[in-house]
Amino acid sequence: SKIGLAGGIAVALGSMATFRDSPILQKEACGALQNIAGTPENQLDIATSGGIGEILSAMQRHSDSACVQEAACGALGNLAVDDGNQAGLVSAGGIEAVVAAMRAHVT
Repeated sequence: SKIGLAGGIAVALGSMATFRDSPILQKEACGALQNIAGTPENQLDIATSGGIGEILSAMQRHSDSACVQEAACGALGNLAVDDGNQAGLVSAGGIEAVVAAMRAHVT
């Protein structure tokens, strides 16, 4: 996508790393990554750029924020569409993170 080619993935991930304590930034960046991850190329780029770890970090740091959890789950879901990302998501604890988010935020 044009956003991916223009460096949007790096900007989103860099912002997440810089502003780890901001739930608003984490939610918005996860939402952006969810949308950017709509193409196979971007799914791979996000994963190889450390996106899975950043998303899971946001989920752990902001476990009390339903908005962060929702956006992060959406991003992980789109990343999981790529077969190559599935093993990395599982080994990084993605399934457990999604289940924990669903249990904590049932409404």
